[in-house]
Amino acid sequence: MAKNRRKLLTGSIGLNLFAVLFTLMPIVTLGTWTYTIFLSDSRQTVALSAVQSDASPRLFEEPIISVTFDDGWESNYSVAAPILSEYGIASTHYIVPGEFTRPIYISAEQALSLKNAGHEISSHTYSHYNLTTISQEEVREELDRSIEILDKLSLLDDENRTFAAPNGALDNYSKSQVKQRFALARNVNGDLATDISANDMNVRDGANRYDIIGYTVGQYTTYDQLKGALAYAKAHNAWFVPVYHQIDDSGLEYSVSPVVFEEHMKLFRDSGFKIVTMRDVLLANQEKL
Repeated sequence: MAKNRRKLLTGSIGLNLFAVLFTLMPIVTLGTWTYTIFLSDSRQTVALSAVQSDASPRLFEEPIISVTFDDGWESNYSVAAPILSEYGIASTHYIVPGEFTRPIYISAEQALSLKNAGHEISSHTYSHYNLTTISQEEVREELDRSIEILDKLSLLDDENRTFAAPNGALDNYSKSQVKQRFALARNVNGDLATDISANDMNVRDGANRYDIIGYTVGQYTTYDQLKGALAYAKAHNAWFVPVYHQIDDSGLEYSVSPVVFEEHMKLFRDSGFKIVTMRDVLLANQEKL
């Protein structure tokens, strides 16, 4: 009988230990995963020169530019950031935390370096799925996982956080989920190849904080098109939101060479417009959006 009681006790202890370990496993796994992100990455992180976004942009009363980046390409850190520092431009980076460990994308440490220098970091979903082509459960997971990780790494700001969907794609359900988690969302619906209008830039009439118009800059973008965009913004007190991807010499459709990127930043700086992050526009103009 005593032997049986010892067997039962031993089994009970084993089951209880298993239950405790099973309960703690997600916490331990996430902690280890976060620790690994920081310590297993050998990519160089440097101290970036600080930039400062103007905290009082007057939306629709003056022309405004918000320079944004999608995907979190590593060249946004190693190539674009020093140029942004040179011209004193604070920018917004919509990154994909599921790609932190891939060398072609920004690491968690590099993203933190950008944030500490004065740039805005926010979500471009967890793994860059098109939110209109996946299940409702997957939509929620893509948003929640990105927020959880960015929060744990001190990369997200408070509840006034902004968002950009992959490909700018949101349907009714995904937009409803974005509204529950973010205070603003940007699309990529702008087109500077034809006559510029209110369809290509954000103006007072019809402005929607969950449908902020962005324009994707790529190989096809000409200097004159950007000059035309700035002329329209000046004439209409519009908010111009260019969207960049890779800053390199790859020649890919959505890439921009470092030389051309610097020309763009000089053009923006010399315009005299306020150049601010997406979040700073939002914070200063809640009643207008």
